[in-house]
Amino acid sequence: EIADHTGLLTNVRGIGAIAAADINAPQFKRAGLRVYQAALQHGVLLRPLGNTIYWLPPLIMTDDELAGLAQGTERALTAALK
Repeated sequence: EIADHTGLLTNVRGIGAIAAADINAPQFKRAGLRVYQAALQHGVLLRPLGNTIYWLPPLIMTDDELAGLAQGTERALTAALK
């Protein structure tokens, strides 16, 4: 959903509870770091590796917490890359 709303993510994939997506913002150097820093300001902890971001949520996460993670990620992407 985040990829569809923002147009900033491609190659979304996951295995188990781990998810990853490539950032589609070639105009920014170190886009992963920019998104990571913005995510922290929105209360989201994710893992940047180059221009790929990873989410590693705990298995005991509630639906509301997962929705908050998605919302914070979308806000961080928009703030960092638009």
